[in-house]
Amino acid sequence: MTDAAGNQPRIGDDDEGRVLCSLPGPEGHVNVVLGYLAATTQRSDLAPPNVEPHLGHALFGAPDPSRRSDFTYASFPSGGYTAVREWRGGKENLWVMDHGPLGYLSIAAHGHADALSLWLHIDGRPVLVDAGTYLYHSGRSWREHFRATTAHNTLAMAGESSSLTAGAFNWSHKAECRLLETAEAAEHWLVEAEHDGYAERFGYYHRRRLERIGKETVQLTDSLHGQGIDEQVEIGFLIAPGLDLRRTADGWMVSTQDKRLLLIAHVGRLHGWVETGLEEPRRGWHSPAFGQRLAAQRLVFAGRMGAGDAAIFNLITGFQT
Repeated sequence: MTDAAGNQPRIGDDDEGRVLCSLPGPEGHVNVVLGYLAATTQRSDLAPPNVEPHLGHALFGAPDPSRRSDFTYASFPSGGYTAVREWRGGKENLWVMDHGPLGYLSIAAHGHADALSLWLHIDGRPVLVDAGTYLYHSGRSWREHFRATTAHNTLAMAGESSSLTAGAFNWSHKAECRLLETAEAAEHWLVEAEHDGYAERFGYYHRRRLERIGKETVQLTDSLHGQGIDEQVEIGFLIAPGLDLRRTADGWMVSTQDKRLLLIAHVGRLHGWVETGLEEPRRGWHSPAFGQRLAAQRLVFAGRMGAGDAAIFNLITGFQT
């Protein structure tokens, strides 16, 4: 789950709390720990792609950077994530999908209502991102927003979250995910899972399938299974700050300067638009670090769906520069 530039998807809470630091500012603590593991176990493949000087190297030694260039499909049924690393158009794609528990043990204090959420890094940079943490107790309503389903890259029903909060670190209802199917071939991989977060309130299970269907296309399918009535849904894609998002004849193009990264094309009857930095309802925000909040473009598709309905998105990468 580390891309070619040493970035990992931000998942759940992170207040940047540390015990020992080498620098007064932010540092790549996940990469530091990976370096410790690589040196201690003599597993060079565990090392991060970039190794920066750190205090711990005096104790554990400094590992050599690890460069990965092979297709990798890694599914963790207990931890609840599937990560796929592949190369398209000479660029690395890192896909990560959540199909696991809300959070750690019964309290799940630092979990977010992100069941079946999706992350995507392309060519060593985050593209589809998690909203982040922002604040804890002092955040009040902001704390609610950054944990809500509508702040993550997944489906929300009737504006409600898949898991329901009961205070800044507690939950009154927790969605449970179930991994349904996996396939690991480089030219046809897939992961499919569902969760029951809306079953009791609306009568539906949300099922999501992420599947490589062609040389340049990964297809994302969201469907509802159960016996409810048609409900208003929204499916969001939070775009990393600093990237451009514009509508084209083929769909919504995410790019940086003159480099095309990702095309999102919807097949279905949902209506799509962009929200950025809305206060009410709160939509389109990203927290790159604890205590920081930035407006971010959120591509949202909304409409009514019922039993057996599906929203399909073709996610196209691998553009030639």
